[in-house]
Amino acid sequence: MKYIKIKSVKLHLGCDKSYREGWVNVDFKNSFKHDIDHDLNKFPWPFKDNTFEELTANNVIEHLNNPLEVMKEIWRISKPGARVNIAVPYYKSFNAFRDLTHVSFFTWDSFSPLCGFISSREKDKVGYLPKLFRYSKRKLIYMSSSKFVIRQICQFFELIININPEYVERYAPWLFDILNPEAINLRLEVIK
Repeated sequence: MKYIKIKSVKLHLGCDKSYREGWVNVDFKNSFKHDIDHDLNKFPWPFKDNTFEELTANNVIEHLNNPLEVMKEIWRISKPGARVNIAVPYYKSFNAFRDLTHVSFFTWDSFSPLCGFISSREKDKVGYLPKLFRYSKRKLIYMSSSKFVIRQICQFFELIININPEYVERYAPWLFDILNPEAINLRLEVIK
């Protein structure tokens, strides 16, 4: 495998239209500005082990064929203690199913087995996957709006639901049907 020389320790996966100055921006579309042309479904990615201190995958992982392999690859190319910022659609979101290119949908605990446990409630250790990450932050996000009143309502719902999202997801899923979160934002810390 030939590795690409890089000038930054920050990686922006699937940058699409949101090119970030000072980051290594990866995408495979020729229509948008990016630094490295690579299909993220093809492994290994063209980076050396332990290269990056921060990675961002904003609305990318749901488009990829194998999220588990993607997360293992993110772990491989990250330095110990690296920050990994991820935004994915929540599985009950209207937007999760609206886009035909989405191949995966995510619950509150979809990434928990990679953090060493089954769920927030059940702290049983997972034996079938290595512990690669630790949660730094997790939050359900509601739709954004330019309208002040709608934005205030959504912020209120975010505040209420994020008190205990797993409880609501397990025991009051109908509440999510009413309040309908759009996405899950995660910040993971790489464990090596």
